[in-house]
Amino acid sequence: MAVTNTCSKCGAATLRHSRWRTKDGLLRSLFFSAVRCQACQYRQYRFSPWATTLTVAVVLLIAFFVGVIYTVSGQLP
Repeated sequence: MAVTNTCSKCGAATLRHSRWRTKDGLLRSLFFSAVRCQACQYRQYRFSPWATTLTVAVVLLIAFFVGVIYTVSGQLP
């Protein structure tokens, strides 16, 4: 997925990160980052590959430790 650094509304290249808001929801806060155009103040979301990678890594790490605990103890925690 190509990430552009221009506003999808006005085309200006003046984007900055926008603050997280409660209405963004869980998926947007995990996999997308909010950006705001400084020229027209339009708020939009960009795919965040680092957040996705971090989320997958944490899930795999938890699954690994649950598997180790299950193997050592012979039962689920």
